[in-house]
Amino acid sequence: MSLGEMLEGVAAKYPRRKGLVSEGNTYTYRAMNQRANQVANGLSKLGVRSGNTVGLFLHNCPEFIFSYLGVCKLGGINVPINTFLSPEEVKFILNDCEVSTLITSPELFEVIKPIRSDLPKLKHILIVHGRGDLAGTLPFEGFDKERPELEEKPEVRPENIAVIHYTSGTTGKPKGAMLSHKNLLAAIEGNTDAIKISQRDRILVFLPLFHAYTFINCTLATFSQGARVILLPSVKPFKRVINAILFSRVTILVGIPPIYNALVSAKIPRFFHWINPIRVCISGAAPLAAEVLKQFEKKFKVPLLEGYGLSEASAGVSVNPLHGKRKPLSIGLPIKGVQVKVVDDDGNPVETDKVGELTVKGDTVMVGYYNQPEETARVLRDGWLYTGDMAKIDEEGYIYIVDRKKDMLIVRGMNVYPREVEEILYTHPKVAECAVIGVPDKQRGEVPKAFITLKPGVVATEKEFRRFCHEKIAMYKNPKYFEFRDSLPKTPTGKILKKVLREEELSKAQEALAGEEVAEEEF
Repeated sequence: MSLGEMLEGVAAKYPRRKGLVSEGNTYTYRAMNQRANQVANGLSKLGVRSGNTVGLFLHNCPEFIFSYLGVCKLGGINVPINTFLSPEEVKFILNDCEVSTLITSPELFEVIKPIRSDLPKLKHILIVHGRGDLAGTLPFEGFDKERPELEEKPEVRPENIAVIHYTSGTTGKPKGAMLSHKNLLAAIEGNTDAIKISQRDRILVFLPLFHAYTFINCTLATFSQGARVILLPSVKPFKRVINAILFSRVTILVGIPPIYNALVSAKIPRFFHWINPIRVCISGAAPLAAEVLKQFEKKFKVPLLEGYGLSEASAGVSVNPLHGKRKPLSIGLPIKGVQVKVVDDDGNPVETDKVGELTVKGDTVMVGYYNQPEETARVLRDGWLYTGDMAKIDEEGYIYIVDRKKDMLIVRGMNVYPREVEEILYTHPKVAECAVIGVPDKQRGEVPKAFITLKPGVVATEKEFRRFCHEKIAMYKNPKYFEFRDSLPKTPTGKILKKVLREEELSKAQEALAGEEVAEEEF
């Protein structure tokens, strides 16, 4: 089966059921299928064929969804593009996977204009809700005139590539993870089984649709069951999220740690607790502090499940069980159809509760990186995906992410995992967010440095935090340096960009070294 066939099956079964609500507009499953057909017919007339790449450079809107599904029906390949990227970063992605057609908005077209001449493979630019006066573009609304039935129905096999998701680039140049229809359908099945999505559910989607987890395991998974997606343009203003939960009777809330952190601190009307329709909350994209989980569940009386995924595994690997034991700090158990194991540097399985690299196997695992055979061979070995995450598995099979393999630092020969230190810092009542990285040290080679943002209205000192850490963790794990900031650099999905922090520290170290050399010369 393909994604297009999945939509057609749901539309045939529930033609009049509301599948999508966005900004006052409501679409039944029949209407959604027809809109996807119109996009497919229109793209076909522009020359888009099976295997061609189509870029989706849009903020959250129904047209993103219709375009994605229309491309799938043609056998084309979707390329969702992060709307927060710079023109040069967008240019890299469009050229890397040779996008021939781009669907965007008037606002985001401003990002494309300065690089347009550097995109030799890009033939067509379609503008959603445009005024029709942007040179070199076509109006997306022209597809409204296309027939609502699919004019051509190319054969789309499960193994055909449906989407190329580019990694966030936190560890270098973005790489395009190629996911097939089979990959996506396996992730959809695993996630609907894990959180028991039913026809009665209403899921609130405010995270960016370009993110793999948002689109695959929230949006597509909901559609697969004939349930309803409530789509918001973004998380801001946050009051709109609260209103959507209440007035749209949202039953599933999917967010990122900063959202739940904000909800813990937010003043919620007392009546909200009596009429709260949410039955389950999911947190992903970045580690969830145990203290935030504890406070959230105490305040809202709703289970908050931490999960784990990565683009290379269709954004679905594991989640804490909805019914059964849930363990703080754990990312839960593998979802249906997924196998995991933790291995040492030689690829051998390690003992229970021992730390090693997490590997994943199953139908959710990507086909490979686009046009990068060497990188593909490095992370895909004997059917196992090497995630680059350091983890351990307990005697009950629960997985714990210890840290990124590249984030681990060595202090006087001892392994230090920044996440362990961060979890301690999060227990301090004044901490809103924190990040720990390794910085150079003449005596110890490398030492931890903590970056901290404080909760509103509080003050703190380095001495206070130094004393706090001394009481909680071994001396060699203690941050040698503390830096207080108003905010920390993040990806659009809320993941703290430690790469940026490292680059800043490296720049400082180089400047200091240059200063020392100048001083020596003067001496």
